[in-house]
Amino acid sequence: MDVKQAIAERLAEARRRTEALLAPLDDAAVMAQHDPLQSPPVWDYGHIAVFEELWLVHRLSGVEPPDETLMHTYDAFENPRMVRGGLPLMSRAEVAAYRDGVDVWVDDRQVLVRHIGTPAHTTNDSIAWLPEERVLFSGDLVFSGGTPFLLMGSIAGALDAVERMRNLEPAIIVPGHGDVCGPDVFDRIEQYLRFVQRSAQDARAAGLEPLEAARNLDLGEFAGWTDSERIVGNLHRANLELDGGERGAPLQLVNALGDMVAYNGGRPLRCLA
Repeated sequence: MDVKQAIAERLAEARRRTEALLAPLDDAAVMAQHDPLQSPPVWDYGHIAVFEELWLVHRLSGVEPPDETLMHTYDAFENPRMVRGGLPLMSRAEVAAYRDGVDVWVDDRQVLVRHIGTPAHTTNDSIAWLPEERVLFSGDLVFSGGTPFLLMGSIAGALDAVERMRNLEPAIIVPGHGDVCGPDVFDRIEQYLRFVQRSAQDARAAGLEPLEAARNLDLGEFAGWTDSERIVGNLHRANLELDGGERGAPLQLVNALGDMVAYNGGRPLRCLA
């Protein structure tokens, strides 16, 4: 086996084992410092990610770290265990996104490619952020003028993704579909996602399945968006989350897509946005 491939596989296995250790803990338990002799679990998680970057990127390539503050925050010599709970720590999702990020340079232009940190449009969404120009390439996390599609991802996760993108304070968003737009698009997407969640809750209370619920639903301001039949697939996803399903968990795709076709008058599904 190639040496680089072997190292990569061992690193991937170590990451999987680390994730498995944290999996039983909720976010509050991961962030908390349970004893002065112990670090908050999320500090150790961040320490691993930061030192992966230190040894695998900076020490080997000689480039400077993009965020020197992180190098200090997660330095075990600078910060004894008893003080780590008071540091400005990344959340679990932020650590995962940082760990899975790549910095790309195009001449003198820096592009930060980051995993969004949660299932949203799919289970593996990334963004490209140009910090100097404040331009965000959002991929399919943003549909400008079109209906978002979360069947393969998560409604709740998409809301988190919107908040993370909004916090970047971009001036320009290049969406995966639709026209280039400004940050006000985040408000419209958030409104739609919360509309889907409320509609799923109302349908559940009325005993309606997603197709019937969608047929009885007034899309209101969202009716003019292209690919409106996606409301059916989004309701399928929202229903799974109401049942306690994990973000991005598998569901009955054939049933959901069949309901979308039925809602669309039997016409094949298209992607107009």
